[in-house]
Amino acid sequence: STWGHTEKCPITHPPGDEIYRCEKMSVFEVDGRKNPIYCENLCYLAKLFLDHKTLYYDVEPFLFFVVCEMDEYGHHMVGYFSKEKESQQGYNLACILTLSLIHISEPTRQAEISYAVFCLKKK
Repeated sequence: STWGHTEKCPITHPPGDEIYRCEKMSVFEVDGRKNPIYCENLCYLAKLFLDHKTLYYDVEPFLFFVVCEMDEYGHHMVGYFSKEKESQQGYNLACILTLSLIHISEPTRQAEISYAVFCLKKK
């Protein structure tokens, strides 16, 4: 069960650096070179929902930005987006996946989308 897992597993957030926090929402930057298995698993998860998703084995040239909601048990992923570290074509977004849109009007969901747009404009 999920609760049994949380009791035994010491990991409470994605690998990588927390680069943004606002109340219950955090964004972690995960380097595909430093955490390839985690990033490959993110790609497999996206493949379940995006039939055109093809990248799931060569994650090293990408940065993954994992958006999480935080509670007393840790950080729970609500979505992620990825971008190439260096794109010869000038692309700055490779994939975006949001797992829960049930409460899209919540401030955290709006902040998630706003932060993604901010990061894209920054490039």
